[in-house]
Amino acid sequence: MREPSPDGSPAPLATVLSTPLMVALARTVYSDTPDHDLAELLDIPGNRELAEHLLDNFLPTVYLRARPGARGWDPERVQRWLGHLARHLTESRTPDLAWWRLGHGLRRSTRTLVTALVIGLVDGVMSVGFSGSVIGGVLDGTIVGLLAGLLFGLVRWFTYTVTGKGLRPSAVRLRIRSRPETTTWRAGPRLVIGTLGGALFGCVYGFMVGLLRAFSRHFGLSTALEIGLVDANVFGLIFGGAAGLTFCLLETPLDIVSAVSPGSVLRTDRRTVLTQLCFWAPVFGTAVGFGAGVVVNLLRGHLGQLAADPTASILLGTISGLGGALGYTLTLTAWGQWCLLTRIWLPLTGRLPWAVAAFLDDAYQRGVLRQAGAVYQFRHARLQSRLAQGRRRG
Repeated sequence: MREPSPDGSPAPLATVLSTPLMVALARTVYSDTPDHDLAELLDIPGNRELAEHLLDNFLPTVYLRARPGARGWDPERVQRWLGHLARHLTESRTPDLAWWRLGHGLRRSTRTLVTALVIGLVDGVMSVGFSGSVIGGVLDGTIVGLLAGLLFGLVRWFTYTVTGKGLRPSAVRLRIRSRPETTTWRAGPRLVIGTLGGALFGCVYGFMVGLLRAFSRHFGLSTALEIGLVDANVFGLIFGGAAGLTFCLLETPLDIVSAVSPGSVLRTDRRTVLTQLCFWAPVFGTAVGFGAGVVVNLLRGHLGQLAADPTASILLGTISGLGGALGYTLTLTAWGQWCLLTRIWLPLTGRLPWAVAAFLDDAYQRGVLRQAGAVYQFRHARLQSRLAQGRRRG
């Protein structure tokens, strides 16, 4: 180890083991693993080759060990999963591995498409279940899925991207009493964004439904357009008012700096979202169902002979309440994005394991990751850099 190279430079192994990181890696790979022979390091020429050898053997070594009470992980898959996480952090230019940002490694178009597909599927199933029409349910689910994916993405852009705020875990308070001084959100902007987003959704949805209804009755193009425009006005007012009302649900960002662990933040945000759902679904559904009757009565005579159907209003309110709550959860909450992208889509495409939370905690217990409040970090920056090499973004 101490013998210099023929050109007089220090021995590669002595140079590499001059840093605490490389000493720790060598101890993990060789000293703590009796079946590995430390002498083989003398046969590896060059500082870079030695460092890469230690880095590359660190994960297989720690994951071949059986940890009491923990599940076993395939080292090859672990290498791929951690490589994806390392690439995500490198592209995000941050060392913090936050569970609520894991889905950000996907392209925005992918996130929008996945969200639209899930919302459309659920809405289609509900439409078929309530109406009994498979064709009508598929058409309704397709229209709602595409519009919801687009418009919830637009609302998210206005709410977070334009204001420079990232989607973060949150606590929840309803605007029944005065707002605490520590609250970040204000009702005014959310009311405007919710109303405009709901109105745009209602106009496009009403226009499409009106066209389909007219063509199913074999009306001409001019009559179909007229019906579509009438329905666009009606549904625009219904959904605009309902969305503006319910979107005033107030979120208070959590203090993630003083958080005990990533798991505690995840559990708190999950309770927050469930509380929001208990409010969002019935209030939005009731506002849509009740608003349908109010809007029809107000516009009757101005936009033709409109008729209020209580059964149709109840059906519209029920489906809208469940679908709207689902869209809000999957698009505008950290826990919803975690469930949809990190717990379903990324494991489905092989980028992460299905038990993501257990995997991250196990990596922390094995010394691959460390905790820094609400986030994880790779214990060694060079290990993150090495894992990130060659990983492609999905």
